[in-house]
Amino acid sequence: MLHTKGKPQLVEIEWLDARTVYAQLDYEDVEQKCKLSSRVSVGYLVKRDREMLVIAHTHDPAEPEVNTKDGGADFTIIPRGWVTKLTKMTMSQDPDVQEEA
Repeated sequence: MLHTKGKPQLVEIEWLDARTVYAQLDYEDVEQKCKLSSRVSVGYLVKRDREMLVIAHTHDPAEPEVNTKDGGADFTIIPRGWVTKLTKMTMSQDPDVQEEA
C-alpha cells in the first residue's frame, strides 16, 4: 500500500532497533548486555508492504496555487520484521486540543 493523496493515517509504531555496544565484554556477558533497543515512533503511514513501513513525521498538504501535490518530510523507514505493534491514532479527547470545524 502506498498512500498518494490526502492526509495519511496517523499511527504509532512500536519496534525493535539494532544497536552497537562499544565496550570490551567477556562473551559470557553478551546475553545480558547486548540487547535490541525498543523504539516508539509516531507519524503518517505513507507506505506499508511486506518489506517495510514508512512514516512521515510531517504532512505537507497540496498547494494547487503553486502546483504541489500532497507530500511529507522527515521519513522513518522501519523493516517490517522489526515491528512489534502498530496502532492507528485518533483525534485527542483532550479539551485543550482544538478540532477542525
